[in-house]
Amino acid sequence: MRHFFLILSLGFIANLCFVSHIFATETTVQGAFTKIHNLQQAIAKADKYSVVFRNDTEKYYIAVLEGNEDADEYISFYKSLFEKKIDNNLLTPLKMRYIRGLLHLCKTEEAIELLQEIDLKGIANNKEEIAYYKLLVAISKLLSTKSIDELQNIIPLYEDAINSYKECNGSNFELSQLYSEYSFLYIDNNIEKTCELIFTALSFISNDIAFLASQYISNLKSLTKVNAEFQPKLFEMMDEFVASASGDKKIILLTALIEENFWGTNLRLERKYLDELYSALTQCSSPDLKAHSLFIAAQKEDYLGNHADAKALYEQCIKFSEDTNAPIASTAKVYANLYQMGEAKDFANYINKMLTRIIASKEFDKQKAHWYAELALAAIICNEKDIFEQLATLSNNIDKGVALGHWLKIFLCNEMITQYGKEKYIDVASKLTAEGINEISPSQRFDIAYNLAMMEADVQAKRFSFDESSDFLISIATAETLVEKNNEDAFDNALKLLKDIKPVSYELMNVQYTDIDAQIWVKSLFLRIFLVREDLSNLKLTVTEIETLLEKRSDNFDTSVTGIVLYGNMGATYISLSQYSKGLSILEPLSSLIPDDPNILNALGQAYGGLGYLPKSIECFRKAVDIYRVKNDTFNYIRTSQNLAHTLALVSESQEAKQIHKEIIPLMIKHNLKNDLARAYHTQQFIILNNKNLSRKEKIFELNALRKNCLETTDNPAVIVEALKIFAQVNNDNNMPADIIIEDIELYFKYQQMFANAVEEETLLSQRDTEMKVMLFSLLAEIGDVQKLDYWNKIFEKQKTRTIENVSVAATSKNKEFLSLLTLVEKYENASQIIEQENIKPLDKQDKILLAKATALKREIEQYFDKAKKRLSPVDQKKLQEILADNFVIHPDSLGQLSAVLPDDVVCVQFLPVGEKIMAYIIASSGRSFVTTISLEEKNCSSQDFTKTLLKVRALLQNPSANIKVKKELRGLYELLFAELEPTLAKLNAKKLIVNSSGILRYLPVAALYDGNKFLVEKYQITNVTGLDLIRLTKTPPRRNATETNVAIFADPDGSLPAGRQEGKEIAALFASNRLFVGDQASLLEFESLHGNVNFIHLATHAVLDPNEPEKSYILFAGGKKWYYSDMMGFNVKNVDSIALSACSTAVSERSTGGEIEGMAYQLLKKSPSGCVIASFWKVDDAATAQLMNIYYKHITDSMKNKARLDRGGALHEAQLALLHNANTASPYYWAAFTLFGDFR
Repeated sequence: MRHFFLILSLGFIANLCFVSHIFATETTVQGAFTKIHNLQQAIAKADKYSVVFRNDTEKYYIAVLEGNEDADEYISFYKSLFEKKIDNNLLTPLKMRYIRGLLHLCKTEEAIELLQEIDLKGIANNKEEIAYYKLLVAISKLLSTKSIDELQNIIPLYEDAINSYKECNGSNFELSQLYSEYSFLYIDNNIEKTCELIFTALSFISNDIAFLASQYISNLKSLTKVNAEFQPKLFEMMDEFVASASGDKKIILLTALIEENFWGTNLRLERKYLDELYSALTQCSSPDLKAHSLFIAAQKEDYLGNHADAKALYEQCIKFSEDTNAPIASTAKVYANLYQMGEAKDFANYINKMLTRIIASKEFDKQKAHWYAELALAAIICNEKDIFEQLATLSNNIDKGVALGHWLKIFLCNEMITQYGKEKYIDVASKLTAEGINEISPSQRFDIAYNLAMMEADVQAKRFSFDESSDFLISIATAETLVEKNNEDAFDNALKLLKDIKPVSYELMNVQYTDIDAQIWVKSLFLRIFLVREDLSNLKLTVTEIETLLEKRSDNFDTSVTGIVLYGNMGATYISLSQYSKGLSILEPLSSLIPDDPNILNALGQAYGGLGYLPKSIECFRKAVDIYRVKNDTFNYIRTSQNLAHTLALVSESQEAKQIHKEIIPLMIKHNLKNDLARAYHTQQFIILNNKNLSRKEKIFELNALRKNCLETTDNPAVIVEALKIFAQVNNDNNMPADIIIEDIELYFKYQQMFANAVEEETLLSQRDTEMKVMLFSLLAEIGDVQKLDYWNKIFEKQKTRTIENVSVAATSKNKEFLSLLTLVEKYENASQIIEQENIKPLDKQDKILLAKATALKREIEQYFDKAKKRLSPVDQKKLQEILADNFVIHPDSLGQLSAVLPDDVVCVQFLPVGEKIMAYIIASSGRSFVTTISLEEKNCSSQDFTKTLLKVRALLQNPSANIKVKKELRGLYELLFAELEPTLAKLNAKKLIVNSSGILRYLPVAALYDGNKFLVEKYQITNVTGLDLIRLTKTPPRRNATETNVAIFADPDGSLPAGRQEGKEIAALFASNRLFVGDQASLLEFESLHGNVNFIHLATHAVLDPNEPEKSYILFAGGKKWYYSDMMGFNVKNVDSIALSACSTAVSERSTGGEIEGMAYQLLKKSPSGCVIASFWKVDDAATAQLMNIYYKHITDSMKNKARLDRGGALHEAQLALLHNANTASPYYWAAFTLFGDFR
């Protein structure tokens, strides 16, 4: 990013050199446009170089600076002359005047290219033209500079140009301009030198160039913004300079000082210099100057509240005009201002007098058109619409609307629109005919269109559009106007408009910008909206897009207003995303240059607060609040005041914070600022907790009331989630009751899930959710609430499974609308979950706010689904229907339901990693439950160490010859995880364990844990389940007749598992009804053709479970066809009792969470309420696998024959023990890989 000082400085150059004096002060009999016409005629007729020629070209350029001539017309005029190849002694001077026009329009590259072509031989003996050439070289170098360091190289160029002008007694105008531009070169390191050079520029001011005084004084005034401490010195220098001036020059200085409000709020100095001006005017020699000075003095007196004096001065202006027979200019403005004061009289009579003068005048017609237009403008200001119509028609009849367009542009540029209203501007624009619009210069035409767009007069604005560039700028101006309104409706309209804007290269303020710059501009408006809305997910996305685009921006972008505003917003965005240091790196240098920008100060306050520099944060907020108050910016005043109150609360300045809230909370309510109100309540939480005069009971009461108010006052889930998070954390830090904190955390997750992650910034989200999960599970374990532990564990598992589904489906669908629907499915399911949970509560216990929001959200999504389904393809319709049909609700008391059906000898053990702890909770029959918290720290272990140990054990288990080493490691894990549970299990007479492990523990074969004498499989029948499988166990176990069951077997589809073929044949022989597909017959087509009820599906084929990208998990079929996770989602076979994957493998890493296991089991069994999946964690020896599977199926078929039961858990248990007790397969490598998920019965 370029140096911000350069950004400010290059803007300063424009003010020094090229800012036009918008309102003409022409009061002499001959009008400005007649003068210009005469100058053009004289210059065009010149046949040799002369002093007259030089003076005429100078006057013509001054007309451009004054705003009486359009710069585009100026350069077109000169270009046409030097391209005619007239006499060589004029060719170079004319070309240099053309270059001056290009520099005026900041077309620097073109100007430099032409400057290099200048033939100096033709002007070698002409000192004045050599000096002019040196002036052009200096200006072009200044405008093309890219860094502050380059400025030192330009100083000699300006010194050379100044010396050349002095040697040839050059014009005061050029010397004045040169000194003014030269002053800039010292602004970075010598502000006093800059000031002295501007005073030198002022010393050359005369009546012909009086308008420059205002520009130079404006530049002096801007120096105090760079260095406020210099102001007293500058005032002193100005006093001395004014005192040394006399005659008309003193009047020019005093008028400019008053016009530019040089003394700010120092009324004493303003009064002093007004009185000096009145005294000096008695000796004024110029009618033009006197008319202008009287007008400026009248405006100032009116501003100061001295209306009688102002009226008297305006009347002097009118009399002066009549006495000198001066037409139009001053008196039109006078009448407009008198109208605003309620003092305008006899306007119609005044207009008649002016019309008489114009008709009698022998002025050039272009001048008359402008006089009519100016009078028309005064008429519309004075609400004389009929007179306006007549005058506008007179002007249009002469030049088809060109003059009216010129004055329309002036009308807005002088900020008169603020005073007179946009409706009048639109009225004037509507009078421009289509022919007239086409006659207006492109730059002027665009200015009018842009102004209309800023007023949201889209229809009128489009009349002035003439190409893609102007279309873009009109649209972007409309969008900016909407954004500035700072309300939700305007934001919504702006977003719609921004999405349709086509970014193209454009020109603005005579500077060229690229289509990349245009894209950045559009994105910057998105950024501003997302900043106000605090939409963190879109903020992150947008700022990333802008960062990429900025790498390709043009050289001009950084010095544009859009660029400077963007960088300020970028800094604020980084701060909003908690990237405080990055934000400060942008905003601190910007703040040093623009010290009074309240937006920057507010953002800095947030950054310093985020980094813990609270006193500095408070200082910035105080300054911003004061500025917003003066600006009457209510929205930002409220928000920044809240920031200040919150920071004061953090440093225990509670009384001042309360005083601020006393003022701003009623304003928040009045303006419906719900999000800010929620923050205010959150701040009051800190105040309550820091109040030593409140008892604990009183604090709890106050906090509950605050929480309720907070939730009732905002609809923004991001704000609610943030508030609940902080409520929970602060209450936890202050040892508030666990049930209060748990309630806040539960509500946090309900909002987070219902609104599909209210805060979607990836790193922040995972960090926030992890913190809240740890707090929730720790508190639930602390109070022994096993039911809620189980409930929330199931909720999180379901959320993980649904996320994998969405990712998988998204990878196979190209329909963007369908993909957007997937994001709504999760919201829909979570809203349904909340409704179910709340409805089973007694009415007086229901969360009415949450229930209402969930119901409204569910209804809204249902309506959206109904409309969207009609636009989807049949394939996507089917996918969506399957996903929605799969919706089920986890009952809050599902654990109690499970306990009610558990046999006495069956115990459910659940392991839940939570930070540096592992929660182990046991559920037994008759509602019995127990919680054990395993502290890894107390066992001299960390979560990271534990994960590494588990991965090490997994690796050893896959080596059949590492039996001794693996037993040692398995014993260590037993001591860490299971030893503490054994006494409880013994008391419960547990014979069978249902184990649900979360996260990385999902990959641990619990059956292989070793107590030093026995593996756990030798002590218990062990079945692994997921949280969602536990819901299945609440159903009645199925009864099966061996003669009515069937099996479908797919074996060795790729020829790499020859033992699988024999395995398939042996299994098929156990069932009376069987279908065996071997080799090429084991195709995906045959598999997907399965329908009806298939009791057993056996897959002796390769299957891969990918823990890092679960959606890439697959099962292999003949011909290399892979059945992916997304395909599993459409698995249609119902009521399957067992699906076996006998050659499955999983590659586990530290990032693995077990999601692919949960997801696969869930998809395969979602239409089989009593089904199970048996799979291997790693690839096992073919012969051992065949042996284990044969025993597994033999046990099941025998059980069906003898007991009409499946007993799948018993089948796996018998098979594992058989291999364990066989010397050839005793290593855990052979039998521990196989795990059963689902219903074990």
